[in-house]
Amino acid sequence: MKVTGPNTGTPDATPATDSSGATQGATPDQAGAQPGAAGKAFSERLSDAGPTGAAASSGAPPKPDAIAGITSDIAADLKAGKVQPRAAVEQVMERLLAQHLAADAPPAVREKLRAALQETIDSDPFIAEKLRSLGE
Repeated sequence: MKVTGPNTGTPDATPATDSSGATQGATPDQAGAQPGAAGKAFSERLSDAGPTGAAASSGAPPKPDAIAGITSDIAADLKAGKVQPRAAVEQVMERLLAQHLAADAPPAVREKLRAALQETIDSDPFIAEKLRSLGE
């Protein structure tokens, strides 16, 4: 059996139909179905299924509001001049490490992650510019 793409058959060829009479391989509007009917059913099935994948796991990245919640007191201290920008960054890093690493994580893992965060902060031009604008 030779398989070809759309519109490559002979003009007088009769399209194959399934048991419901719909043209096989046709889009919903070509097969006589209402446009969007299949898409609506699919989206309803997705919304009924609930969260899956990374969003459903406990390891999902925190939402920006959640991060702001754990750092709001640091931001207030920074704004009030009670803490310097670099010290505020250090405090945020420590909180993130405490929140996202297991309590029994080996110290070497904690230090390796801390070093990676510090390297990212030190090498990121956007963060460097934000720290400069804060008066570091």
